[in-house]
Amino acid sequence: MSLFQKIAILGIVWTALELVMSFFHKSICTTSGCAIAGSYNRYPEFVMLGIGLLLFIILFILKAKNKGKLMDAILIGAISSEGYLQSFEIFSAHTFCIFCTVEFIIIFALFIIRVRENKDILLKGLAGFLFVFFSAFMINNPTINIKNEYTLLYLPGCPHCEHTMEFLNANHITYDKINASHHKGLLMSMGIEEAPVMFVKTSSGYKVLVGSDSIESFFQKPNTANKNQEPQTNLNLNIGGGCQLNNPFGSNCTK
Repeated sequence: MSLFQKIAILGIVWTALELVMSFFHKSICTTSGCAIAGSYNRYPEFVMLGIGLLLFIILFILKAKNKGKLMDAILIGAISSEGYLQSFEIFSAHTFCIFCTVEFIIIFALFIIRVRENKDILLKGLAGFLFVFFSAFMINNPTINIKNEYTLLYLPGCPHCEHTMEFLNANHITYDKINASHHKGLLMSMGIEEAPVMFVKTSSGYKVLVGSDSIESFFQKPNTANKNQEPQTNLNLNIGGGCQLNNPFGSNCTK
């Protein structure tokens, strides 16, 4: 068995391990970096991991069958894709994902091994990686467009979000609504893991309320009218009543 195939097997085992652990809501990562990075995925985590697993399996088979041209094309595509993923984590998500980094190292190692056999792909692969990496760097971070005094971020189907909206409507409080599903990564990078979330615009910045209990308590306090005196970094986290932002297996809500 060639060194290329051994490294490909390492990639298969590494990705398969994370895939299996994901079904038990666990991860190889010991920090929140993987959860933050994964929260930006359009599709559930197991879909993305399945694609990665399939990549290593295909590369192993192509090497065994000596399909050099097709293997080179897939490797160049994979290393270019990693350019985007690494750039996104560094410059947009501002996080470090242990699983993603090891995955990148494995793919890069496969690319270098293949370069020793076919030097023609060196410039193509490096050019693809650098081009995509710096293109992603030029893109601004995703932001939440807050225009008015109160902005509520909610999750569709979240009972706590629906309860909060009923409370706000019953108290004749005017607010903007934004689907939190479109901003999960940004919210999680702020340490926010549940919805509903309310941004209260003040003279010195924003007050952030997380959870239905936190939001309702804020409006029930007699000193709510003095909210403009709140500091910019005042963040009330997870006081109660919310649904997890990053949960591909269905709603997971606290009481």
